[in-house]
Amino acid sequence: MNCFFHPLAIELDSNTLESIQFAYISSKYVHRGIFRDDGARYFDHPKVVAWLCRSIGNKDNRSNISVQITKTIKPLFKKE
Repeated sequence: MNCFFHPLAIELDSNTLESIQFAYISSKYVHRGIFRDDGARYFDHPKVVAWLCRSIGNKDNRSNISVQITKTIKPLFKKE
């Protein structure tokens, strides 16, 4: 199991975990090949923000999902 999901699997029901996994995978797919100005993968940013929110006590799973997919629409319409 991915290290992102293992701690979540301990505390969440399977439906909630599946929703978070779907958001994670969707975000990773949409942001594939997109890099930040510093050269880091863009996908790493929403993943880190989701973990930071959780680590400071935000246990709202809808927030976790929202943080991961918040910028997934823009790359779909990016002009080449």
